[in-house]
Amino acid sequence: NRQAQVLEFLKEPLNDLCISRPLNRLSWGIPLPFDSDFVTYVWFDALVNYISTVDFDGPEFNRFWPADLHVIGKDILTPPHAVYWPIMLKACDLKMPKQILAHGWWTTSGIKMSKSTGETVDPLNLVEQYGVDSFRYFMMREMTVGQDAEFSLERFESRYRADLGNDLGNLLSRLLHMICTYEGGVSPVVELDENLEKNLRTSWDETRVVLLDYFLTFRFNSGLEKIFAFVRAI
Repeated sequence: NRQAQVLEFLKEPLNDLCISRPLNRLSWGIPLPFDSDFVTYVWFDALVNYISTVDFDGPEFNRFWPADLHVIGKDILTPPHAVYWPIMLKACDLKMPKQILAHGWWTTSGIKMSKSTGETVDPLNLVEQYGVDSFRYFMMREMTVGQDAEFSLERFESRYRADLGNDLGNLLSRLLHMICTYEGGVSPVVELDENLEKNLRTSWDETRVVLLDYFLTFRFNSGLEKIFAFVRAI
């Protein structure tokens, strides 16, 4: 759907784009070196950072460029990142990113999180309380890449308790208890339900096969869902 959005934009003739703005309109802009009454249009200031940050025209540039994946928000895909930026790269005879990934918004009560509106959540507070990996897990598990996702403290704590506490935490606790209980971490031989073991091994084989594909195609939430289905099976 993002690709279709870009192609639809390109069906119309592209107008010339002025890369400067009058200083009296944008006093905070970067001045043009050849005319002090004008500043650089913000996208030509911002987009150039992608190549200047990775040592443009220096010895390290080819190590980082072109980007395997250009990650941006969906609202700035067209035209800045999908039209202006490729044109600029083409004009400079530079390779374009291999792929563009336009992610959705995080919302609270259906409203887009934004610094300008004050709709924000301080992630560092949650990281300090729950740990960085727990916060990363929630971010990947809760958002379908490309679509919007709803954030609330209640959703975060629910996912934290259910997935990481009850499912993964309970499994880890039981395994550690077994290791500590039996000498050398080896449990005594007992008669196993062969179907139970077979089903578990089959579940692992199925999980292993699809998991990498999920992650390589940026379906992180589907991959994590598959992992935790296997965790619950154990």
